[in-house]
Amino acid sequence: MRWICLLLCAFVAGCKPSVPSIPSTPSTGEVAPKPVVEFGDKVLAMKVPGKIDSVIWSVQRSDCFVKIQFAPVPSQPPPKDLATQVWLLQADGSTIPQRTWSSSGSVGFGESTTAFVNYLFPPSAATDAVAVVVMVDGQFFVESLREKPN
Repeated sequence: MRWICLLLCAFVAGCKPSVPSIPSTPSTGEVAPKPVVEFGDKVLAMKVPGKIDSVIWSVQRSDCFVKIQFAPVPSQPPPKDLATQVWLLQADGSTIPQRTWSSSGSVGFGESTTAFVNYLFPPSAATDAVAVVVMVDGQFFVESLREKPN
């Protein structure tokens, strides 16, 4: 599994070892600055027509999560979930373990139903994750979570 993550990480510009690190603590006893954590949601560019409507990276105070929102379907029986999996990659290509099992649900809007699944990660993912890998029915999508240098 690690080789898959390293291979996928190689395709994401933000995963290169040049990712800025926290400066080491100076010998004067000063505390090194912590990375700035921006709370909120970021809609990722991952879409699969007819399957995935949106993928959202969310950073909250107590958790980080990736929400996969499936394409709306006419309201009938709840839609069958697609096979999905999410990995968060660190700069060295290793993965950040999920905090709990994924949770899923659906929301009805008028005559359609939108299903979703959430993948929960520890709050440290806000500063440690550099990329997200989403697998949908055997297709892999990778996106950097860091700003690309100009």
